[in-house]
Amino acid sequence: MTFEKLIRQQRSHIDQVIGDLARCHYFGQAEVDEFRAAMIGALERNDFELLRAFDGRSTWETYLTLVVTREFFLFQMSLWGQWRPSPAAKRLGAAGVLLEELVVRDRLLVTEAIETMRTRHRVDVPRYRLMQMAEQLQLAEAAAGAGHTTLAVPPPEPMDPRVQTALADAWNRLSPDDRLIAELRFRDAQPLTRIARMMNLDVRPVQRRLDHAKEVIASSLMDHGVLREDVEALLASAENGCANPHHKWWQSVLSRPSNWRTGYVT
Repeated sequence: MTFEKLIRQQRSHIDQVIGDLARCHYFGQAEVDEFRAAMIGALERNDFELLRAFDGRSTWETYLTLVVTREFFLFQMSLWGQWRPSPAAKRLGAAGVLLEELVVRDRLLVTEAIETMRTRHRVDVPRYRLMQMAEQLQLAEAAAGAGHTTLAVPPPEPMDPRVQTALADAWNRLSPDDRLIAELRFRDAQPLTRIARMMNLDVRPVQRRLDHAKEVIASSLMDHGVLREDVEALLASAENGCANPHHKWWQSVLSRPSNWRTGYVT
């Protein structure tokens, strides 16, 4: 059997090992694709040098698992460049290493890094736990040292139950991606260009999705009795408030039910 045929025969096993490693270390799809191509190149390098080193004392599957794993960590080190994870990040596992990487190496805000982890890297660790990791790693101080500022968020004020129900209904009608875009824009005051970069999209599709989310929210609010002019004022305030990082639209606008005129009889 030729080595070319062996690689084709073992391709599914190689892909499975790559997939397992990528999930454990929260690689994004672009990084997975890049490593897969690099791995095939490594197997073919120097006239199949790595495959020629096989001595028959294990199965090909076992041997390839070791080879792919070793090449994976070499590839990860090349991605890191001069940056290396701290011992504290290593103790927190792959999620801690990735969080530190995004903040310290890539200079993202902590909130931006967490959203990137959950969207691009599919990290399923809860947000509150990732925030705890950031505190343990003192990443807020690192972000401030890189020119970012951290903001204390005041506790939310009570919201009119009717408005709360309307927003919940609107949220359920949005796709997960549209909900994320709305959260990043209105909750975290992220600019459209940054949201587009985080989600690997162009700015125009992000704007269209944001406009759609606003239409769904407006429709739901009016269905629950809020007058159109008040809905328009709310959305304008939400959009304008994005320029001010202290502005939290769901607190400072939606928490003032007395200013809202509804068709309900109270």
